[in-house]
Amino acid sequence: MTKQQVTVLIGPACTGKSTFVQRSKFDYVVSSDDIVEKIIHDNNLTYKEFFELEFNHPIRREQRSLFFKSVQESKKYKNIVWDLTNLTKANRQKIFKHYPNAEFHAIEFIFKNKEYFILKTCHERYQETGKFIRENDLKAMFDKYEPVSRLEGFDTISREEALPASVLILDDEDFDIHAPHLNAAEHVKSLKEFLDSYFPYISDLDGYDDVFKENESSILCAVHDLSALTMKHHNLYVVLM
Repeated sequence: MTKQQVTVLIGPACTGKSTFVQRSKFDYVVSSDDIVEKIIHDNNLTYKEFFELEFNHPIRREQRSLFFKSVQESKKYKNIVWDLTNLTKANRQKIFKHYPNAEFHAIEFIFKNKEYFILKTCHERYQETGKFIRENDLKAMFDKYEPVSRLEGFDTISREEALPASVLILDDEDFDIHAPHLNAAEHVKSLKEFLDSYFPYISDLDGYDDVFKENESSILCAVHDLSALTMKHHNLYVVLM
């Protein structure tokens, strides 16, 4: 008899876990966020209003009850994914108890040195979707994270880059923070050096070098064509706005 396969995604919010789930094939997704979305829709709440409710508010209790039912339902399926942050060893150990005879696979989303972009992506998501996570809460996730180990009981461990298939938005504010004294041409050169060092495979973009040309109007015009290029590695896109 084929064993259940349980995949545990590990990483803070806004690192690309749900995007990974969407492009993968799982029989069942355990997701607290999906339940929250249903509840706020049914109760005409915003994401922010839901998380401002007291822990023992009836709506919060309903969310926990539905999550428990979802976990029980997942046990009927063969290929399950846990799409939560799962940041600590203690959090992850709770998952093992639900599937005593399963094989467990951890996928860790590497986010170190990308915290700034994760915070920025989370802010953009809030503006677009209303999904609200306080900056301090997201920073607490960064601090809370404990690296995964085979000693926890995982049969396999693999890693994904945080923010895959997502948009990293760089705007004038970023350039002002890093190099306020540069003119447009110097910004182009500085940006290319920054991207080359930050994304090791970005130079494999078809036409990548061609977009870095001196532009008298604005660096934004000089490099905006990056958004139309296709990344050969890691499916990572960079949009300069």
